[in-house]
Amino acid sequence: MYTHSIWRYLLLPTLLLSSNFSAVCGKKDKPRLTASKFEFLPYNVNYFDDSDVVMFIDPISSNVYRSTNAGESWEMPKDLPRGAALSLTLHPWKSTRAFMMTSEELHWKTDDRGETWQKFVVEKFPSLYRDPLTFHAGDPDRIIWNGMDCSGIFCDELTMYTTDNFKHTKYLRDDTDGCYWAKSDPVFSTGDKKMDLNRIICVTRGRFSPWRTDYRLLISDNFFSGGDELEPELELGRTVKGIINVASVTKYLIAAAASDNTDEMSLYVSDDSIKWHKAVFPHEHKLRQESYTVLEGTNYSIQIDIQNSGRPMKPMGVFLTSNSNGTYFVRNIEHTNRNEWGVVDFEKVMGIQGIVMLNIVENFEAVEKSNEEKHIRSKMSFDDGRDFMDLNCDGHPLHLHSVTDISNSGRVFTSPAPGLVMGIGNTGNYLKHYMEGSLYISDDAGIKDLFLLLSKRALRTNFITP
Repeated sequence: MYTHSIWRYLLLPTLLLSSNFSAVCGKKDKPRLTASKFEFLPYNVNYFDDSDVVMFIDPISSNVYRSTNAGESWEMPKDLPRGAALSLTLHPWKSTRAFMMTSEELHWKTDDRGETWQKFVVEKFPSLYRDPLTFHAGDPDRIIWNGMDCSGIFCDELTMYTTDNFKHTKYLRDDTDGCYWAKSDPVFSTGDKKMDLNRIICVTRGRFSPWRTDYRLLISDNFFSGGDELEPELELGRTVKGIINVASVTKYLIAAAASDNTDEMSLYVSDDSIKWHKAVFPHEHKLRQESYTVLEGTNYSIQIDIQNSGRPMKPMGVFLTSNSNGTYFVRNIEHTNRNEWGVVDFEKVMGIQGIVMLNIVENFEAVEKSNEEKHIRSKMSFDDGRDFMDLNCDGHPLHLHSVTDISNSGRVFTSPAPGLVMGIGNTGNYLKHYMEGSLYISDDAGIKDLFLLLSKRALRTNFITP
């Protein structure tokens, strides 16, 4: 579940190599590179899992481009209309499916990685305020459509749904501010199979008030039909108003609520959507609107970064991890590097539990007091962020560029090969400019504290496996 710039599912820009690329690197031959020239900057480049099929939208012409050979050659799918693409979404739990939304009622879907496309109709426009599609992690045919009714002077948000992959769509509820399946992640469960299949969670307007301070959290197990809805008790014995957002992080559901007449916020956590608890943070780290980022997390904890600096254009944060039920948070490391949009230099190594990398600001005092430029250093943890150490290359500290300085658009690998990590950076006291960086690789996720220097210049390009 996604909103604005605060909640996000982490895109890993440190390149995790596909098996094809690692096989090439294992030989003495140089990897084969192919260049494709476009008159525009490719946007939202997407790989279909376990394939060489890649797609993206040209943001100028609103056309979709597709490659079946990992980017060596491109063409526009013959079934799709020209100049109609508003957005392109790949199904997160069904690797052959994708959806192309338009600004009209007619949209397109594929079940074979974009080889062929079929029309489907939804009477309401896709939402411009949030992701229009949210997916059920246990049944790929169940999809929620967050849309807008623009028949009046203003566009009002409402929600539709399908249980058969858009063969039919039905009305769910109006006055919504985003709806989601409770089971939006494979590891989440309510403890009841029927509830897992049907339970939907929505943020809605208040009964008699349009103000955000009166927004509510509502749950239904019957698609809100016949007034079937429940407002859960987020705190002991009472419901909570002012709900701003809901997010799914592995086995946890998180609801954020704003307080009246203040910018302070509260988080409420559940691991079954039935019992909820208020999250407790160290007293010196208060949650404020637009000042915290919910990170990817693990199967047994939630990880959050909270901004704790007074320089809004050079923000820094503190990295915290919860206990197993997501209630109590402890501080792991301070002075994390983040940007003004709430993006944090934090990345997980795919395929291996417990390995994370993040960047910290070494000269935090000078940044805070004198507004000096940040001196950024990279750190790695092998126990989900409880202890950190330096990255290392030939006995020297290594620092890598991360998501606050991303130079590619969209995902850059086909399928992750566990332990293979590649990134742009440098050795020395702190991270230098991107164009002064070199290309480094580790084939054991940095376990031996060894990153291998591959190239003595940064490659400012999208990495697409050959």
